[in-house]
Amino acid sequence: MKLPKDNVQHQSNITLIYEYAEKAIKDLQGSIDGINTKLSAVIGFNAVLIRFSSSLPDKSFKIDIAILGVIMSCYPCLILKIVSCILLIVSIIISLIALFPKSTGTIVRPSELIEKCLKISEEDYRLSIITLWDKDIEEFDLRRKSKSLKVAVICLGFATILSGLDIILASLFKSN
Repeated sequence: MKLPKDNVQHQSNITLIYEYAEKAIKDLQGSIDGINTKLSAVIGFNAVLIRFSSSLPDKSFKIDIAILGVIMSCYPCLILKIVSCILLIVSIIISLIALFPKSTGTIVRPSELIEKCLKISEEDYRLSIITLWDKDIEEFDLRRKSKSLKVAVICLGFATILSGLDIILASLFKSN
């Protein structure tokens, strides 16, 4: 795309758009790095909790309410332990999938730049880079990573709550 050489305002706008696009890409990359760090932390917490869940109570116990003459077997500890482990595994899988790298944006080799860009104005060159960056910004998967992080953290949270309930139930009732 050729720009009119006499339009100084047009050239100034191209420079502003270029600087904005450059900053936007840096901000997106920083956000993705932050989300990747959080996803890695979630995986670590999940791994620790899976190890911890192996020691959770899982046997049935009898609830004996002598006043009412009720004796029954109770299996919630086993169910809570199983559901907790499933949620932890789901959280790990979601986090790992979100960490898989997506294909990178378009990279123009320096030799191509020399061939194509030495004969054009700086504004035309910036405009071509802006066009490439616009495509790159579309390819960033920040929304997918953010949603994955939220779901993984929710699964981790529910698993933690269920593990806590398992411990509370086992503590409240005598195990036979």
